Amino acid sequence: MNNSHHQPDSNEQKVIFDVLSAFKTACWSRFARRADLEWKFSFGIWTATATLTGILLTDKISVAGRPIFIWMVIYAVVLSALHVFWQVNLIARNNGDRDEEDYYEQMIGERFKITLFPGRHKRNRGIKHYSPVCQLSITILLNSFLLLVVWARTK
Repeated sequence: MNNSHHQPDSNEQKVIFDVLSAFKTACWSRFARRADLEWKFSFGIWTATATLTGILLTDKISVAGRPIFIWMVIYAVVLSALHVFWQVNLIARNNGDRDEEDYYEQMIGERFKITLFPGRHKRNRGIKHYSPVCQLSITILLNSFLLLVVWARTK
């Protein structure tokens, strides 16, 4: 029997649609869970830096001398580098999930002659997306403020 001319019945079509939709949804779910972790990681970094800055703003801790400033520069550089590393890896994984999601969406569109989300393939990705740029900017801003506070207190 030659299956090349087999036309799927409506039940087969529904199963195919459901399977492709499930794969598409799984890709989106991975992306969404990662985005939640991405922001939690950033909030943790920002909270630590803001707490450290707040402590150093008080007179309860002596910040006399250059060693504290050097340690804070090391802290700021290491934390910023860690955040960049985190974001670069997230961008790669997020792009992979979005590419897979787009692939399944395209398969659904081609097979069933429908458009689920017009124009969706033109969305920003990677560093063009606002999220990583925003998060890294806040980290750099907070680290700069920390260094400014320490520098001002050591003068």
